[in-house]
Amino acid sequence: MYACAASFAGVMDIPRLVDGWLASGQHRNTKYAIVSGFKNRAEMRAQSPARRADALKTPLLLAHGERDMVVDYSDQFKVMRRALGKGNAKVTYLTLPLGDHYLSRGEDRLAYHKALDKFLHDNLGASAVAP
Repeated sequence: MYACAASFAGVMDIPRLVDGWLASGQHRNTKYAIVSGFKNRAEMRAQSPARRADALKTPLLLAHGERDMVVDYSDQFKVMRRALGKGNAKVTYLTLPLGDHYLSRGEDRLAYHKALDKFLHDNLGASAVAP
């Protein structure tokens, strides 16, 4: 359906995110932001990208900041990277060592957007409207 896809600080394993948020006392956020969208934990697992990585055929840019306090780098990025390593998809990885969830640092925004620009150019070709 798509020629390529990009993810920045994405949730890759929904049950792991839920467990982490609950362990840190974020019960209300967890209930309204995540859990309410699923019938049960099995559905959360089934819809988690890391658990479906072997089916990915679309080129993917996977980017994450190591200092993300919202979507944990270790619990999400690293899990997805391991899952993608078992498949055949063309994946470009970008880790921002000082990056947070919001790309707060200018250096991180610039690095991400440069990587995204290159990724899109490599997978879609030159833009018809951009210089």
